[in-house]
Amino acid sequence: MIPAADIGLLTGQVRDRRMLYSSGYGVATEDPKLIAFLQAEQRGERFILATPNARLAVPIIVRTGKAVMAMGGFSGLDPAIDGDTISRMVHEGQLRFVLIGGPGSYGGSEFAEGRRRAIVALAREQGARVDPALWRTEFPEGDVLQQRRQGARMRLWDLRAKPLNVNLGESE
Repeated sequence: MIPAADIGLLTGQVRDRRMLYSSGYGVATEDPKLIAFLQAEQRGERFILATPNARLAVPIIVRTGKAVMAMGGFSGLDPAIDGDTISRMVHEGQLRFVLIGGPGSYGGSEFAEGRRRAIVALAREQGARVDPALWRTEFPEGDVLQQRRQGARMRLWDLRAKPLNVNLGESE
């Protein structure tokens, strides 16, 4: 949430706490494994991915040159995209993958949390969770900064998949 520009952000070297707080949320989508997965799986969709907010969308746009939908605008609070719109776009072949964060990824209001839950419900109904081993680089358990940077609470959903009806043991 706190904007920052520092060469240390590119190298992953944290020099002080301000960098830690400014670098954690939006960089979950900087994982090269996620980017490679999305590029390999794209089948002509207009959007390579839908994310809760622009901070998550930007790293993928910059690295791929492809369109990424920020469903909630910059901070996640913009109610421009809802579950019905997402469902229609999937049906029309414009979108396949959606990245969904934990509580607060669409902002802190009760309305925003309701929208997040609606997107989670749509993903569960229409799609299947993508195994994190396919798209997320794993870091050692003690590496708190890297776990934060990788967005450990993020879930990638394939909205064109048939429902798996499998409990992966993790709640949204």
